Amino acid sequence: IILEVAVAVVRIILEVAVAVVRIILEVAVAVVRIILEVAVAVVRIILEVAVAVVRIILEVAVAVVRIILEVAVAVVRIILEVEVAVVRIILEVAVAVVRIILEVEVAVVRIILEVEVAVVRIILEVEVAVVRIILEVEVAVVRIILEVEVAVVRIILEVEVAVVRIILEVEVAVVRIILEVEVAVVRIIP
Repeated sequence: IILEVAVAVVRIILEVAVAVVRIILEVAVAVVRIILEVAVAVVRIILEVAVAVVRIILEVAVAVVRIILEVAVAVVRIILEVEVAVVRIILEVAVAVVRIILEVEVAVVRIILEVEVAVVRIILEVEVAVVRIILEVEVAVVRIILEVEVAVVRIILEVEVAVVRIILEVEVAVVRIILEVEVAVVRIIP
């Protein structure tokens, strides 16, 4: 009986010890599981944070590269627009210079033509004036010649009239003297 009791006590002690060891092992396993789950969760969070950080870094890098490319494209576009604007300004200046040169040439040609027309007009006016003066001189000469001829004819006619008048007066005087002589003779001879 004592041995059975001792065996029973030992069995109970062993069972209690086994139960305690089992509980301790289960608690240890649970603690290890919790620790592993926490570690896995921490590692997962760390990996997710790392992935998020890498994603953010990559997105920032992509955004920076995109901004750099956009800035480069904008700079190239501005440079090309500036070059196009410079070329346009150069072409406009060249066109304006050519237009000014053409306008100056047209103005010079117009002035030359106007000067030539004015010179021709002056020459024609001078020739017309010379012809008019020559005609006026010729008309004046003809008028003077005609007036001289008329004056000469008038003088000749006046001289002839005076001569005829003198002759007639002489003849009248002679006839009067003859008549007076005849009357005197008739008076003397009754």
